[in-house]
Amino acid sequence: MQRIAILFAVLALVALPNAGQAHWDAGTVWFVVQFPDGATPTIDGNHSDWDGVPASYGIDNSVFNDARGLVPEGWSNADWDVTDFSMLHRVGWNDADNKIYMATQAFDDEHNMDRTSHWSEDDSWEVSFTYNHDAFVSVDEGGYSDINDENIGINTRYNFAVPIHPTLGDWFWLRPGDLTGTEWIWPGTEWLEFNYTWDGDEFGESTYYYEMGLTPIGSFPKGQEGGYQPEDVEVWDLEEGQIIHISIVQIDNDGDFNNYRTPGCCGYWSTLDNCCKSVNDWFLSEPDPAFVASTSVEEDSWGRIKANFR
Repeated sequence: MQRIAILFAVLALVALPNAGQAHWDAGTVWFVVQFPDGATPTIDGNHSDWDGVPASYGIDNSVFNDARGLVPEGWSNADWDVTDFSMLHRVGWNDADNKIYMATQAFDDEHNMDRTSHWSEDDSWEVSFTYNHDAFVSVDEGGYSDINDENIGINTRYNFAVPIHPTLGDWFWLRPGDLTGTEWIWPGTEWLEFNYTWDGDEFGESTYYYEMGLTPIGSFPKGQEGGYQPEDVEVWDLEEGQIIHISIVQIDNDGDFNNYRTPGCCGYWSTLDNCCKSVNDWFLSEPDPAFVASTSVEEDSWGRIKANFR
């Protein structure tokens, strides 16, 4: 009943013409689970921190679109071959930490890393975020853009080519891509944590577990001489009941990248109709009793285990 109540609240928010923030109609609303304080996930590629998250927070193959026309004519999601590729995505948040968390599980019969140049020639995971609805308009390229043209934009996009190529060093890409001096936002900083593990053959049939934690960036200002620094960007304040935008792309490239647009070669799977934008609706949920109870039990059990070693 709680999930139904939340859904009605979301629908009511969308229906109101002046609900405190503008809202772009993007169809289905998905939910961001609220992690209790002190129980946020450790970004280590181990998804055990997510075990108690109710299944209703996950999105899988059934909601992804063939964004580049790579599947045979007449194909639908009902024809999905899970022996070739399958995925599960979950998104979390925490108010006290003001962080977004993501966990993606991807099975692939061939984790392909044989590119000679660009990261997108191989299997990859691409996630775009937009938080602010006020004073922004939708544009054809790059997601949402500031109408007063003072910012580079509000669409922050992270791309990971994983597994990492055995000889090439590039595996991470960031948009806005024309930022200079962006080392402060790369993986391993307080702004962006990323890690992964896998079961099976590292470069063959395997299941990969990607995990990411990030500080929400509201916008990037223009015209900063000498590069951009953390104090130059707006940090977005996450609040319960907000609707933010997150879009996800996964590339499953089992063939020669030169044949990338040949139907049957590959998979370019997206929660929208293409890439590079953040338009899908995600609701920052209230604490879920099922999840809070689960994490409390786990913490209590762990406390008892530790007490036995004193």
